[in-house]
Parts: sequence; C-alpha cells; structure tokens
Amino acid sequence: MVLIAPEENSGGKPTDASSVQDQLSKGGLLSQAQLRSPIALAIGLLAFYCLISLFMDPGGYLSTDTGGKTATVAGMSDRNDWTPDVGYWASEWDSSGELHPYWGTERQGDIWVNVTSLPMILAARPLWDLGGERAVLLLPMLGSIFAALAAGRLSLQFGARESWPTVLVVGLASPVAVYALDFWEHSIGLALMGWGFSWSLDAVGASVAGRSLRFALGSSAGAGLAFGFAANLRQEALIYGFVTGLYLVWSTWRLRSDGDYFRWALPAVSMAAGTMVMLGANVALERVIFGGSARAGRSVATVSGVGQAGTQLRLTEAGITFASPVNTDHWTAVLLGAILVCGLVWTTVGHLRSTEMRRPLALVGMSVLVILIRLVTFGPTFISGMLAAAPLAGAGMALAWIQKRHTPLILAVAPLPLVWFFQFPGAAAPQWGGRYILATGLLLTAYAMGQWQKFGNTFAQWSKALVVASGLVTMIGLAFLSQRSHGFAEGTQALADRPEPVMIFDNPFLPRESGPVGVDERWLAAWNRETRDDAAQVVLDAGFSSFAYVGSPDENYVRFEGFEPTARVAIVLIEGAETVFVTTYERVS
Repeated sequence: MVLIAPEENSGGKPTDASSVQDQLSKGGLLSQAQLRSPIALAIGLLAFYCLISLFMDPGGYLSTDTGGKTATVAGMSDRNDWTPDVGYWASEWDSSGELHPYWGTERQGDIWVNVTSLPMILAARPLWDLGGERAVLLLPMLGSIFAALAAGRLSLQFGARESWPTVLVVGLASPVAVYALDFWEHSIGLALMGWGFSWSLDAVGASVAGRSLRFALGSSAGAGLAFGFAANLRQEALIYGFVTGLYLVWSTWRLRSDGDYFRWALPAVSMAAGTMVMLGANVALERVIFGGSARAGRSVATVSGVGQAGTQLRLTEAGITFASPVNTDHWTAVLLGAILVCGLVWTTVGHLRSTEMRRPLALVGMSVLVILIRLVTFGPTFISGMLAAAPLAGAGMALAWIQKRHTPLILAVAPLPLVWFFQFPGAAAPQWGGRYILATGLLLTAYAMGQWQKFGNTFAQWSKALVVASGLVTMIGLAFLSQRSHGFAEGTQALADRPEPVMIFDNPFLPRESGPVGVDERWLAAWNRETRDDAAQVVLDAGFSSFAYVGSPDENYVRFEGFEPTARVAIVLIEGAETVFVTTYERVS
C-alpha cells in the first residue's frame, strides 16, 4: 500500500536521492519523504492513540454496545473457549430472556449471545488474553489508522499533491480519533468503507480510460469485499456499498465512448459478488461458532422497525446526526445545525471569491466561543452532528456543489436519506459526530483536503482555520470519553458492590454498559409495569426476599407487588450529568 499522487495530479518534483542520502549522512535524520510515508504516519498515529488511551478507564466506554462486546470477550477468555456466551443466571425462571440485563441478548440453543459483530470479537480474544481491556483497543486504533490512510489516498484521487495532511487531519482532528479509543466497530468499518470507495474510483478510472479489464475487475472486487466486510460490522455499509455500485455502473455508462458498455459493466458485477461473498462468509462463521445468525437477524430487526418511528422523529434525528452541535432531540438542535451549515457554506463560497481572511477567522472565533460556553455550561459531552465534529466535511460538500463534481456528491451525500430512514431511532443525540454517517464525513473531508492546493494560499488558510475548529471539537470528544469512562467504570462497580442479592434496572442499556463487571451479578432489566412484576416474581422464585431497584432521579418510588421500599441512595455516573437512584425493597411479611 503506497500513497502516491498520480503524475497528472502531483505537480511536484521527483525525489532527489542524493539530497536524501546527504541528509541521512548528517546525523541520521529522516528525510521529509520518509517522515510523510504511510508507515511513519501510522506509527505516529498509533503512538498518539496509545498515549491518549492512558487517560481513559478501560472499564468504561463510549457506548453500551462496547460493554456487551467486552463482556463476551472476557467470558471467552475466562473459559478458554471460543463460544460467545454471556450467560444468564435467571434462565431457569425466564427462559425467553426477556429480563436479561444486557440489552439485545438472544438465546441461541444453550448459550446467550450478545453479538453485533462476531469477527471483531474473535479477533479480540487473543488480545484480551495478552492484556485485557487495554490490549483490545489495538483493534479500533488500527481501524482509525487505516481510515486516515484511506482518506489520504482518496484526497490524492480528488487532486491533492500529497496525502500526509489529510492523514493527519483525519487521524488527529476528526471523529476518527475518538472512535480509536473505544472497543467499537466504527473505526474498522469506516476504514473498510474508505478503501472500498478508493478502490471503486480505481475501477471507474480503469473502465473509462480503457485500461486492463483485469485491473478494473480486481479493484471492484476488492471494493466489494471491503464493503461486504464493513457490512458485517456496520449496517450502513450496505447502503454506501449499494450507492457506490450504482455509481460504478452510471459512470461507466456515461463516460465510455467506444460503446462496449456490457464488457465494462462487469466491474459492478464483480463488486456485488465480492460483497455477497463477505456477507455469506459471516453467516457461515456465525453458524459454526454458535449455530445462529446474529448479524442477519439484527439487520432484519432494523428493517422491520422502520415503520415504528414517525416522520417527524426521522427528520429531527436526521438533522441532529447531520449537523447539530448539541446532544438533544429538541428542535433547537436542528436549528443550531442549520445555522452551522449556512455558516460553513457562506464562508466557503465567500472565500473562493476573495482573499480576505475575515470570514474564516470569524467562524473559528465563533466556534471557539461556542465550545467554551458549552464546556463551562455543560462540561464535556456528546457533540452529535457530523458537521459540528468535522466542519471540513461541510466545506467539502459546498466545494463539490459549487464545482459540480458528481463523484463526492453521489458517494457521500446520496446515501444519506437511506441511512437516516433505516438508522436505529432514539440514538441520534447520545453519539459522537454522527456515527451512522461517518463515511460521508470521511469522503467530504478527503475532498476538501484534495482541493487544498488548487486555490492558492487563500484556500489553504481557510482550510487551516477549519482544521483548528475540528481539533478543538476533537479535544472535547477525548476529554468527554475520559470523563465518561472513569465515571461509568466507578459507578457500575459501585452498583456491583451493593449488598442486595438481586438488582433490577429500569434501563436495560445501563447494566450492559458494565461490561465484564456485571456478567456474574444477579441483575435483571425491567422497563415497564409488566416486566417489573415478572422481575419481582423471579426474585421470589430464586428464593430471595429483597432486591435493589435502579431508576432515574426524577422517578418516584416504583410499586412492586409484595415488596416495599426501605432505603434509597444516589450513585453518580457522570458528575453533573448522569445520576441514578438505588432503592432497596424488602418482602412484605
């Protein structure tokens, strides 16, 4: 894998080997070319991620999904097997698993599976054996590194002379940096989609230029394998891959001049075949490991739940994930996001027509002010919108629209309506940088960086201004992840140390966030009157006369048939942001 600009796009001078040798002979210094190589960039990013990870508590996470993964991997390591079983202490009295404390857990034969991506869990097992929760972070770190390298290659394909500025900006000052430090699939899935985009562009270029059909088929097959593998980790990869495949067909049909459309449409078939191979391989792997098909079932559940969310909710959450700088589902979040979009477009268009720096500097100053007000008022927390976390993506979108460049608009923007239509409802606010549309942000950022040198010093300064804003937002994300990981690690451990024999949660996401801590605890999840009655019955059937109930601070004492509350305490998960009440219930004699 070598990131070099094509000759027609580079515009640079060839490397002077003698000057490099002279530089090495003067004290062994590395040349600029070496320092900008993919290997050097990857090592630098990995060192940065490892350093920042020391400020995180490995027992706390950015998401509840991460808790389910770590619990699964820890159980496999403890038992010294490869079966993804998180167990269930109350299976004798709740055979369906309705009250299982880890949301999303399904019964597969004799085991209980909380798997969203089996390949990642299997890859993490040997790392867990070596170093536990810190060691498995190597996987998302590598995912972020390869995502940044993919963005660098895309920027070359979009006209950049060098890839290293894009690699550093994406790796250090975008949501990619935040997702590198949590054991989640996002960075790996994003890397696969990034390389899928790049290889698809290779296939388009080969088809249009009439180069070797073998090269076009190989590039498109690689893209299909990448999107298929990504879809086994992130469901939105199916949408991005589908749109990319349509773009491959459309580009070939539109730009070919020899009329041999059928022969050059074969790359799209090759891409589809590669995707199907990876999807089928994952289904086969799941059937071998635990005799089921968790990923396919999850996809079916997502599609079947589309109609459960109203149009207004879908539109609101689309606006939140696209641009909102605040983590709320209130209409003001959409309004603030719309203002941000208008500001980015205004400054981008204006700066292409003028050499003045007042607009970008004003935007950076405004961004810094908003960030400071947010930190003082709320402390570090989620910044939900893609453009709020990666403002360069907004500049890239405006540039592509002004320049009438179909490629970035089709690949990055066209999939958005479908992603928003199928995304999981209710999870738009508590996320970082629009996690469902990270691929769009990566593509548009790469495009903006690809135009870095096309408009002279003016646009370079404008881009630097946006990089500063992106870096500040990323710093908030890293600070928030540090605070959240420490808070939840300490809070869930405090819940596990409670003396009550059974604990019932009103929120099934909270116990799953405990990861391995809660696996051996007698915990249940009950979110309404019916499930609470069932949970109380399980407590009695198991032979216990007391339990603890974990509820929200604004909740009054909840009624359990045959039990009465005797004590109540508060446990802080995030200072000033998230607290739960733990109420002790005793059986009425």
